[in-house]
Amino acid sequence: SAPAEKLRCIFEEYRKTNFSRETPNRFKKELFKSVAPSPTATEIDVEGINMLLRNIGHESDCLSRQEQDTLLDEAVGHHDTRSIPVEKVLQLV
Repeated sequence: SAPAEKLRCIFEEYRKTNFSRETPNRFKKELFKSVAPSPTATEIDVEGINMLLRNIGHESDCLSRQEQDTLLDEAVGHHDTRSIPVEKVLQLV
């Protein structure tokens, strides 16, 4: 989806600039762990992605409600709940 591709590009650019020694997978795991409600959480609130974008200086790239819905639909098949499994986020981006 377009929102997933947008995030993929932003995070990869950020990784190359700031964490070039980290593998992409390790980097993404650490990145999303930072917005998880607890160290053992298996889901994050979709708004946490926008918080993450703001934290890395990409506030202008925050996802709109429609983009969040598209991402949730792709990840979990609906957007009734606003949380997304961390493993799905890692697969999408």
